[in-house]
Amino acid sequence: MTETTETTETPHVAEPAGVAVGMVWDADADAHGGGGGGAAERRRDPLLVDVFAGIRRRLSAMGTDLVMLAAARPQDGVDAYVDAAHRHGLDGVIVMGVDEGHPALTALTASGLACVAVDLPLYRNRTTYVASDHRAGAASAVGYLHGLGHRAIATVTGPLSLMPAVERLVGYRFEMARTGTPVRPEYVVSGEYTEASGYECTRRLMALADPPTALFAADDRMAVGALRALADLGVAVPGEVSVIGFDDVEAASLVRPGLTTVAQDHAAIGAAAVESLVRTIGMGSSKRCAPAW
Repeated sequence: MTETTETTETPHVAEPAGVAVGMVWDADADAHGGGGGGAAERRRDPLLVDVFAGIRRRLSAMGTDLVMLAAARPQDGVDAYVDAAHRHGLDGVIVMGVDEGHPALTALTASGLACVAVDLPLYRNRTTYVASDHRAGAASAVGYLHGLGHRAIATVTGPLSLMPAVERLVGYRFEMARTGTPVRPEYVVSGEYTEASGYECTRRLMALADPPTALFAADDRMAVGALRALADLGVAVPGEVSVIGFDDVEAASLVRPGLTTVAQDHAAIGAAAVESLVRTIGMGSSKRCAPAW
């Protein structure tokens, strides 16, 4: 069974003529000293490629080109993205895979330029974001496990510095409470959106005196690691332990036993980001950034 979450919807609006759109996607920030840990893994998330495809498809339908802005390096200064937006005469920027506290991103969202982020909760004047309903998706995963008869349901979370990971944990806790299923503190383990993390966290859970009978991994890469750990431990899936993931990556259909997962429509998220940016541009000044030459 695969559940599908909904992306944030934005009303279709008329497309402004001659819109110039840029993108900030720091897919390899660690190469120049930006961030680390789970945030770095999120930047390298292969599903962001599908989001990018949705963005390009929607912009192509509008007859609009996309300007990719170079990732801001420490030596570029805090105005790196603002300067690039002026240099290219951009009306708006789509942002994904960047630490929300990055100084250059803070300067960009404070500049008054229209910005839309993907899975980054940015709230400023002319800045918004789009995301799947991570909370509802997680709740559906836990509800599915509960429907199978499980009550000892554990979760391996993503890095809790990231909004999607927090929302998925909230969804887990909500559904456990809704079904009257106690949440045992030792059943909530923080992971890092990697297969290795899922493997280690699952071994830790299964070493408990009273191990869980079901596991919700907040990312398919961690779920694949969980399946590998259970196989190494000789634990039958789903006979002894049920596993469900989140994202519906290609690996979910390749592993055996097959992985049950919560699917996201990443191409639709990309298209929604474009729609939201166009609406934000239309609600603001029609005057774009003048090229700084």
